Amino acid sequence: MGHIRLGIIFSVVTALLTEICYSQTLGSNVQFFNIENGLSHSAAKHLLVDSKGYLWIATPDGLNRYDGYSFVTFKHILSDTTSLCDNYVRHLCEDKQGNLWVATSNGLSCYLRANGHFINFYHDPNNDKSIASNNVFFVYQDRQGTIWVKTIETLEKYNPRTRDFTHYRHYNDVFNYASNDFFFSIFEDSKGRLWVGTKDGLNFFDRQLEIFRRYDHDPSNPFSISDNRIKAICEDRKGNLWIGTENGLNLFNPGTNKFIRFFHEPRNPNSLVHNVINDMFFDEAGILWIATMDGFCNYNPVTQRFQSYTAVQYRGILQPLTGISTMVKDKANNLWIGSYEGVTKIDLKPFKFGIFPKDNKELVFNVTALYLSGRNELWAGTRRSELLLLKKLPDKKEFVIDKNYNFRHILSEGIYAILPMSHESLWLGTSDGIFEFNKLTGNIFRVKPNKPIINFLENNWIHTFYIDKRNVVWIGSEYGLHQYDPKNQQWKAYVQLSPTQDIPIHSVRCFVSDNKNNLWIGTDDGLICYNIDTKEYKKYLSNPKKSIRSIPSNSIYSLLYTQNNQLWVGTNAGLCRYNPASDDFWVLTEFEGLPNNTIYAMQDDSHGNIWLTTNKGIIKFEPAGETFTTYDLADGLQGYEFNQGAGTKSSDNQIFFGGVNGLNYFYPDSIQPYAYEPSTVITNLEIVTVGVKRNYSVSPGMKIVIPARTKMFTLYFAALDLTYPANNKYMYKLSSSSTEGLWINVGNKNFVQFSNLRPGNYTLQIKGSNSDQVWSKNPFVVYLIVETPFYKTTWAKVIYVFLTLLSIFLFIRWRTIRLIQENRELQERNAASIEINRQKEELSLKNKNITDSINYARRIQMAMFPSERNFRRILPNSFVYHRPKDIVSGDFYWVHEKGDKIFLAAVDCTGHGVPGAFMSILGIELFRNLMNTNIEDPGTILDKLNEEFTRVFAGMEEDMSLKDGMDVSFCVWNRHANELLFAGAEHVLYYIRNNQIFEVKGDRFSVGIEPREETVKFTTHTIQLLPQDMVYLFSDGYADQFGGPEGKKFKYRRFRHLLLNIYRMPLEQQKAILDETFELWKGNQEQVDDILIIGFRA
Repeated sequence: MGHIRLGIIFSVVTALLTEICYSQTLGSNVQFFNIENGLSHSAAKHLLVDSKGYLWIATPDGLNRYDGYSFVTFKHILSDTTSLCDNYVRHLCEDKQGNLWVATSNGLSCYLRANGHFINFYHDPNNDKSIASNNVFFVYQDRQGTIWVKTIETLEKYNPRTRDFTHYRHYNDVFNYASNDFFFSIFEDSKGRLWVGTKDGLNFFDRQLEIFRRYDHDPSNPFSISDNRIKAICEDRKGNLWIGTENGLNLFNPGTNKFIRFFHEPRNPNSLVHNVINDMFFDEAGILWIATMDGFCNYNPVTQRFQSYTAVQYRGILQPLTGISTMVKDKANNLWIGSYEGVTKIDLKPFKFGIFPKDNKELVFNVTALYLSGRNELWAGTRRSELLLLKKLPDKKEFVIDKNYNFRHILSEGIYAILPMSHESLWLGTSDGIFEFNKLTGNIFRVKPNKPIINFLENNWIHTFYIDKRNVVWIGSEYGLHQYDPKNQQWKAYVQLSPTQDIPIHSVRCFVSDNKNNLWIGTDDGLICYNIDTKEYKKYLSNPKKSIRSIPSNSIYSLLYTQNNQLWVGTNAGLCRYNPASDDFWVLTEFEGLPNNTIYAMQDDSHGNIWLTTNKGIIKFEPAGETFTTYDLADGLQGYEFNQGAGTKSSDNQIFFGGVNGLNYFYPDSIQPYAYEPSTVITNLEIVTVGVKRNYSVSPGMKIVIPARTKMFTLYFAALDLTYPANNKYMYKLSSSSTEGLWINVGNKNFVQFSNLRPGNYTLQIKGSNSDQVWSKNPFVVYLIVETPFYKTTWAKVIYVFLTLLSIFLFIRWRTIRLIQENRELQERNAASIEINRQKEELSLKNKNITDSINYARRIQMAMFPSERNFRRILPNSFVYHRPKDIVSGDFYWVHEKGDKIFLAAVDCTGHGVPGAFMSILGIELFRNLMNTNIEDPGTILDKLNEEFTRVFAGMEEDMSLKDGMDVSFCVWNRHANELLFAGAEHVLYYIRNNQIFEVKGDRFSVGIEPREETVKFTTHTIQLLPQDMVYLFSDGYADQFGGPEGKKFKYRRFRHLLLNIYRMPLEQQKAILDETFELWKGNQEQVDDILIIGFRA
């Protein structure tokens, strides 16, 4: 009982699911658009597909245009009188000129396609010819081209010549309120009668008498209209009117003036889906489509039945269809549904491919193996170990699960190959060996070799089976090739086909035989050809470096021997065909146009086309034209991915392929492209000039002027088949007056960019195709006028010639004047040169005399200096490094011996050269005079020297100013006591003892005649020397010298460091190092001052 009850429940649930899916399923593809997808507002008040194929959407926040790629929004701009008159858009109408009339809550607008501007009409209280009200609900054009407008109280007739409106007032119950969201309707029937829907009934407008006849609801008359609020009107092929109201649908026969009412009946699935009707239309087949507040339905006048749709399946989720305000069907057979929640597109075209499971997305089968046991009976194995028996319905083309054989999990492993062993049994190749299944009893058992050897089938993945003409079963597995002879019940494990018997066969994935009894074996280590009769064996390996005509990969996934005796090999790196004459392969990969390189399964059709399954859907390859056609989810595929080896073909050429989400089946001859030829339009022109980007609308035949400063411009276009815009393709041709362009296929790219286009006139033609590559016959043509920059125009060339001639004339004129001036200047220069040479000779003579005088002065100066021999006699352990900047020097030294005392001075006179030399001669003479006195204290000597210096210059005139003087280092060394007395004028003394340098600072004023506020005295410093102490007296010339890598001064810190490094060396070596160091430091710099350094050892 439990099993029966469970079966009943399963049957009921299955039936309910089937019924629900049937009521929900319409068409083949569903898309949903709302504000997140680019709409200015999710609520769609009205939908219109215009004559070109654009979809227009009226919303409470602007007007939207959809071209398949993006939404363009038109809104009211306060500062732009050519913009939309208001953002709350209610209704749309296209006139015979292709202009769009827009009814809004604040006026009426007309969109002119030619210039992309709006003309707006508003109510003017001072003009009785203006529109009666700004609150416009409906706009309509009749067959004569007259525009009719519906406001709440009136019917308006527009006169395009005068732009005036004529008002026709109908019955209006002021107590019957109509909201802003109310729908009205205007309709002209086949006899030219104008019908107007109002909130107070249906009105017939007599255009000759200009009066209305009203049909209203009469509760006591069952043949009256069901409700006074009229929302939609349309006409069937018999001339009957269908009126949608806020309470039911009405069929009206104008001849009898009677209404037949249709209402929603909750228990009748064939009744109206809902009583509140917002929109209606008849399609080409005469089917009435009805939009209501709770879904939509269609009515077939022949069967007199309603088919209701309250939800659609979108991305695997049931989306309810509520609040539908508008519906329209485009030329590509797409149904567009506008509601408060967005716009829904349903592709009414059936899928090209049959699919299993069709509707119930809860049931997903990863089909990995297929076997046809009859024309209408198909066995399918799945990766989840399900074995399915599918049967074709008698009156349909669909395959469904056999109700008497429900799918079951019969194994714990996936099924990857199916082989019939008898009328009653099937062999199932799994990832764990082979199992035999009895179709009658449902029993299953593992197939084992009959000899007590290792079970080579256990834990072995079985990929494929093949039965040869001897009835021997070939088994392709992950661990090699095996054979089974059913007649003798003999097994052969790990079959070796090579004559040497030492070439192992790895994973075997597929078999196929040709007309020469060759068995082709696809493995993961190449392709094997084995002749069953002759035992001949050959292996083909991928070797693209050696030959481009080898197989593209060693991993063989599928093999096909076609009806025209051709062998095709599918690999994981491309497709190839075997050429018996040359024993090589013709290879096709993605580089040659193959959409995907992974070929899982192949089947051929009666026309010689090859059908391939890949990771990108199903591909149809036409070898004759070497063309590929790709089919994807929009065509009804179970998914993009298919499974290796999951393919078969029936005796009547129906092809089956298994994939990760189910099964696809089809007759190749039934796969035909949809014949709709879309219009191709240019949706936008984008021009980029210097720092500015502008967008323009484009109409057919338009002359587009491209400014000369344009760096780049882009044309965006669309083929207005909105079924699957991503698959639409495009080509363009650019021709000039001198060259006929070529058609350039840009694939799915819906724009073309041009940069640096040469000036001239061009013709641009653009073609588009639908998603099935049916191309538009009439291209969209525009004319491009690329302006010539002014510098390349004829006027510019005339100016260039004139300026060139003028420049030549002016140059010649200037050159003549210049030559005259140069000749005059040359004569003057010659005279000046003679004078300069004369002065040069005179200056040379004077310079020689001066130089001779200075050299003579140098000899006098050097004669007054102590001689080197006398200096060495007085101070044997000493050196003098004296380097004048000029010929004569302002630095001098002086030495005098008196008993055990040696008087030593190093003097730096102010300035250098001749002035310094005069000062040095004066200083030497003053030192000599002072030595005739008994003064031996250095400080006192400097005081006396200062007095004498002042006395010498005391006779200067009062108006003369002299600030020269001397910086002096003066010391007295008592050799007996080894005591050194020192006094300094702006000089210091260094002495070095035991690697330590000591500095004795002199006074901070010089010897000179500079006036001072008080009398200054020089200080005497006493230093007790030790043997080997080194004493240095010096001027500032060495430390002030610029040089080194950075051109800086040598400075005293570096000078002290140098002395510390050399003070132990012999005195002559010290002098040499001082000179070498100075030269290296000075480099190419000029010597800045006289240099004097005296050193002696105690």
